[in-house]
Amino acid sequence: MPSKFHEKAISRITPEQRALMVKSLEVISQIHSILDRKGISQVKLAEMLDVSPPAVSKMLNPGGNLELNTIIRLELLLKEDILNTPQKVAKLEKKKQENLEPIKNRLVQMPFMAIVWKAGEPRYFLEA
Repeated sequence: MPSKFHEKAISRITPEQRALMVKSLEVISQIHSILDRKGISQVKLAEMLDVSPPAVSKMLNPGGNLELNTIIRLELLLKEDILNTPQKVAKLEKKKQENLEPIKNRLVQMPFMAIVWKAGEPRYFLEA
């Protein structure tokens, strides 16, 4: 059971502070995911950024005040998006669909295959 001090402290958190904490955790989680996928340690990232390992550790922990210019620098170094706006996500999805269209057209013309599109994903079945 939380103490009265703990309950009082939690009740003082403003909606803006809560939203900042959540968004910060999402961004930090995305960065960790990219680093894990690319096999880059925090020490290696520190070398890439030309900062100390403790600076990277502080940056990648909640409350580290990860600034937008640092996020942009990370995106350029890692060659991967960290932040995506709804407009960018829509643009990427449209490009993905455009790239799939020629493939869909070729597959539909293949007589030996039946193709069922379910939830935007192709399912292939060989005809008997």
